[in-house]
Amino acid sequence: MTKGLLIPFDDSLPVQEVEFNGLDDMYRLTECQMIDRMVAKDVTFWFDDEGLLRSDAGQRINARAMELFASLTGHSLQDFAVPLVGNYLLDGPCDDEGNETDIPERIKDFHYTWTARAGL
Repeated sequence: MTKGLLIPFDDSLPVQEVEFNGLDDMYRLTECQMIDRMVAKDVTFWFDDEGLLRSDAGQRINARAMELFASLTGHSLQDFAVPLVGNYLLDGPCDDEGNETDIPERIKDFHYTWTARAGL
């Protein structure tokens, strides 16, 4: 089992620590059928690869995932060419054998201030 963080796009729902094991769990947690990833320092962001193509993408903006990714990469809101949408599952980087690793402890204490209701 890998320990990760789930950042729901609905910012009225809490960011929560989750355990998952493999792709089936990752699909279930992100609520998608095609998964992709992006990496920032020692954190992997897993997301719905088709999220921007959904008809409700504008209602699924994930401001908290954007804020954390921006913080880890030294960017700002203006640097995003497109918003991040959907639920995001975060864990650590893959180990030498290609296995997922647990989310770094320091990420669990991140203080989010961006919200989708703030007009992103």
